[in-house]
Amino acid sequence: KPLLITASTTIDEIISHSLIPKNRGPSLYDPITLIDACPFCQEDVVTKLKEKISSMRETEREKTKQRMRLVNPETSRQIQVSHVTGMNRYPDEYLAAKVFFDGKEAHKLEVKSAASILSFGSSTGEEAITLATDYFGGPKYANVKIFGADIDEPTLEKARENIRKQSSRIPESKIVLFNGRNTNIDVHGRYDIIFANRVLCYHGPYPLEQIVNRFPFSDFESILATLDASLKVGGIIAIVNMSYNFEDSELARRYEPVSMCTGNLVPRVSIEKNRLIDHAKTEEMNCVWVKKKSAGATPSESGARKENIED
Repeated sequence: KPLLITASTTIDEIISHSLIPKNRGPSLYDPITLIDACPFCQEDVVTKLKEKISSMRETEREKTKQRMRLVNPETSRQIQVSHVTGMNRYPDEYLAAKVFFDGKEAHKLEVKSAASILSFGSSTGEEAITLATDYFGGPKYANVKIFGADIDEPTLEKARENIRKQSSRIPESKIVLFNGRNTNIDVHGRYDIIFANRVLCYHGPYPLEQIVNRFPFSDFESILATLDASLKVGGIIAIVNMSYNFEDSELARRYEPVSMCTGNLVPRVSIEKNRLIDHAKTEEMNCVWVKKKSAGATPSESGARKENIED
């Protein structure tokens, strides 16, 4: 019910009443409107009340900003709605990433400095488990940590359950899962490797118009830019199954392909031809790229970093 303001109405009563959901319009529940309509309120009381309400609103806005401070809208959107995955799903891609990583660490018996790998769109955890056991497990990779990001909490719970089932094979702190809907992916620092398999796609029996409307190329580039900002110079990004070609993106100029993979069953939108192009699952396509320089880096800065990975 609307608050009936009388000469005895207190400030606290008006403020408390403002907590009622405003589903009947601001004229009934907006305290500022109620105050302005109060013929009994003295001017100084009205001014103090408005200041107090404004302060309360600003506090709530600031709390909301703090809650959302780490959240990047580009990585908290769900494009691919399927959570279907499997163990060792892209073996040639995983092996290519491992070979490249090992090439940089070939002179070492163990990776002594901390290294991190992101499974972006980790689903129910099979990719993270595969990486932690079959490719980056054992004493040599004790300092390599696997991070898994997904935006569906029930799916993350299933992933945690799957990891617990592998506790005899995976050290407790080897895999860290987090919800990308409320935590930005770079909260754990920049990564040495980012896998983004079958997440940068809107896949199904859809016509070209539906795909580009649901997942336009500009969104594809925005998500890639966010992943790029979270990847170390000298690190690699690995993607199998996407709705567009990585080479068509703006940031591709700062990357070089290092390996090709099969398994690309998702049709890709050809920007040049403005049509969908199907690819055979057995067709080899670029799937692993090394980051040669950061955005805005000068040629001299790029050369200085060529053999080094950023902190």
